Amino acid sequence: RQPLYLTDAGFLLSFGAILGIILLGPVFEEMTGSAGTKSRILKSILGSLAVSLAVNVMLLGPVLYFYFEVPPYSVLLNLLVIPLMPVAMGAGGIGSAAAVVWELPGSVVLKLCKAVLWGYDSVCSAASALPGSRFVSGRPGLAWLLVYYTVLGLLCIVFCFLGQRQEQGEE
Repeated sequence: RQPLYLTDAGFLLSFGAILGIILLGPVFEEMTGSAGTKSRILKSILGSLAVSLAVNVMLLGPVLYFYFEVPPYSVLLNLLVIPLMPVAMGAGGIGSAAAVVWELPGSVVLKLCKAVLWGYDSVCSAASALPGSRFVSGRPGLAWLLVYYTVLGLLCIVFCFLGQRQEQGEE
């Protein structure tokens, strides 16, 4: 219906984040060693770091293309944001539905969502005050983006190929 959505920043960022989790997440999890870690806490932290890296690497192109800058601290900020996102989304959905039926309980649940979003805003504001909080590069050309994603794809293929060969050697 709307073919120009394919060039929309929100569309590319949303689908790029999902693609980063699906395609690059397992590669970065393998690279960080989170899959083979025994400690549940360390495994969780490394897994979150791997997902955060995967999303940031995949979204680098659209972020630079549409916003001309990259926030270097975003990988670390995502370690806080990603685990609390289900709380914010769940409280928002449940609170909205409950508010339709009965306003008081719905508004109480929505306060949890508000608190999480306020926390996100506070942490991001503090991070933006740190030195080096953004790297301004300008808009890359489409040819450079094509080269970037081609190299990224080839690296993932090589990494997956080497991982399969290593698994076959262990058997």
